[in-house]
Amino acid sequence: MKRIVFEAHAILKWTQKEPGYEKVKSLMFACREGSFSGYMNRINLGEVHYKTIRVLRLEGAKDFMENLVRLPITIALPDDALTARGLDVLTTQNAGNLGLNDTCQLLFASENRRTLLSYLTTRVILP
Repeated sequence: MKRIVFEAHAILKWTQKEPGYEKVKSLMFACREGSFSGYMNRINLGEVHYKTIRVLRLEGAKDFMENLVRLPITIALPDDALTARGLDVLTTQNAGNLGLNDTCQLLFASENRRTLLSYLTTRVILP
């Protein structure tokens, strides 16, 4: 089974029907049908929640999040070791404009041999 990690912006693109949302939608259907296994880390879920509150206000965001967590994706909690590796990457390597959240997402996908679906592009981390 193929594995994919959904980044917050990919989910927001899908829910707001921004250009490229069809790809995210088709991958969600693939997760529901069982040909893909979907993942998202809890930090990205929090980012989706925060941005949804800004648009729909608290009550609307609550309803949205109740539906979002019913999606066929596993929510992963980054552990201390992953966070430490993310900080190490940011402080010892040229990570460009990546923040800790994005760096941890990339590490999670890479270490678990998953594809990362990002707002920038879909990256296959490992073959």
